[in-house]
Amino acid sequence: MAAAADRMAAADGVAATGRMAVAGGVPGSLRQAFDNVGITTPSAPTAGNFDGIGDSFSAPGLAADALTPGQPLLHDGLAISWPDVVPGSPDNVVANGQTVTVSGTGTVLGVVGASAYGSTTGAFTVAYANGSTTTSTVTFADWIGAFAAPGTDILASTAGWNPGGTTPASLFYAAIPLTAGQPVTSVTLPSVGSGVAKGVPSMHVFSLTVGSPGQQAAGAPGAASYYDEARKDCVGTAADTASRVWYTVAGGTLSDAFAPTIDNTDVRSLDPIVTGPGFTALQPRDMTYQVTATGGTGMGCEVTARDAAHHFDLLGQLLHRGGEPQLRHADLRRAGREQPARRGRDGFRRRLQRRAERTRLLRSAHHVGP
Repeated sequence: MAAAADRMAAADGVAATGRMAVAGGVPGSLRQAFDNVGITTPSAPTAGNFDGIGDSFSAPGLAADALTPGQPLLHDGLAISWPDVVPGSPDNVVANGQTVTVSGTGTVLGVVGASAYGSTTGAFTVAYANGSTTTSTVTFADWIGAFAAPGTDILASTAGWNPGGTTPASLFYAAIPLTAGQPVTSVTLPSVGSGVAKGVPSMHVFSLTVGSPGQQAAGAPGAASYYDEARKDCVGTAADTASRVWYTVAGGTLSDAFAPTIDNTDVRSLDPIVTGPGFTALQPRDMTYQVTATGGTGMGCEVTARDAAHHFDLLGQLLHRGGEPQLRHADLRRAGREQPARRGRDGFRRRLQRRAERTRLLRSAHHVGP
């Protein structure tokens, strides 16, 4: 029975550490209180009415941000259970003072919601098994846009909404502190409004999760992600709109790759290494270099790196081909000569390849994270 109750709790968008009251209870569960359709598919948007004029979140857009019906999502250390609701069905409640049954013990009540027609603010009241209550005020920002209200953050953001919206739409997350060690029995939602209509502010609640965020790893928060060198030798992208990736070269090697936007760096560096009997040459450490533009677009770079100690040149090209950036390694040449060098007496193979080898940057380079 406990397992069945926990499964029903997850379906209601409540991740509970205890049992949930589901049999003939008053008040009912959050899912039983759902009275608004806020998520639809692009092919069937007509059931949606998040804002009173027939607009709604895109289910595929939310799925791209890991919000899939019935599947858990880890956010700010808390495992959120997303409601197991088919797109086009009631999936949220318009906050109007309803009291819903929620159970579990933890340090945080995670609330997922958003507002229509501007930000809305209201008080969430949590009731405990010992008869006590706590109240916290939460503000949810307007769903159109990608700006969270103070005290909240963005849980998911889509590129648009249904039907046909092209401005980002966002769901937000708020963490309400709970009385430690006290089992939760119910949550009373803010009294904001009883329904949706054009121009009428409304607060929508999609999920309530009771739990305790996981402990931080040793050394947290650790080192933040950062951009590589600011001094760049060249910058490039596709000559047309086939690719959304930009890349830069610094120190003669790939320095940053930016995707899917110009302010989001994904690759720190991709440094060629040449090895031979008794030595290892790392390009940025052991070689000097020259960078020149290739082609007529100015969007490609050719790098000639020279290892004077071991008498070879390493030639490489960075360019876009097939909609993605590629690193093209040309021949390893004896320094100052036009033809590839042959195998030397020391057995070091001084020619890498006659045919260029293409390596897709974003699949081979190491990603940098916080």
